[in-house]
Amino acid sequence: MIYSVERSLRELGDQVSPADRERIENLIRQLKEAMGTDNTARIRQLTQELRQAALAIGQAVYQRAAAGGAGGSRPSGEGEVVEGEYRQV
Repeated sequence: MIYSVERSLRELGDQVSPADRERIENLIRQLKEAMGTDNTARIRQLTQELRQAALAIGQAVYQRAAAGGAGGSRPSGEGEVVEGEYRQV
């Protein structure tokens, strides 16, 4: 869980707001510290909080991407029909 969230933060880069990034990094730090103890309730709680925070960031990035693409522009070549000849073998 920790590894995948850290990787997502690296891949998303500036798409994650500084406040969200700080919150997630803090949760990761707390979870790593809690894993060194026997407090399973705390570990479960932090894991759940981290999962929810990561999900919220994923949704926000997806919504921004969808809103940015709603302008109707599409990459060249997408949706274009290319005619060609073929023969059956």
